[in-house]
Amino acid sequence: MISTEKITLGRELDDYGLNSLISVGLRSWIKRECGVDLALSVIVETESLRALVGGDSCRDVEVDH
Repeated sequence: MISTEKITLGRELDDYGLNSLISVGLRSWIKRECGVDLALSVIVETESLRALVGGDSCRDVEVDH
């Protein structure tokens, strides 16, 4: 697991080892925390966390970094 201090929103998700299994977990977290049911392809094709939360998907999520 990566500590939150080491997460950079602009860094590519591939740099964090995003694969299909992790994408499913991230999708579940987004659904639980944001109430948004994203298509798995949206997560896999998104370049960075900033792009993911910067879109219309999770506008109400507060990001510290």
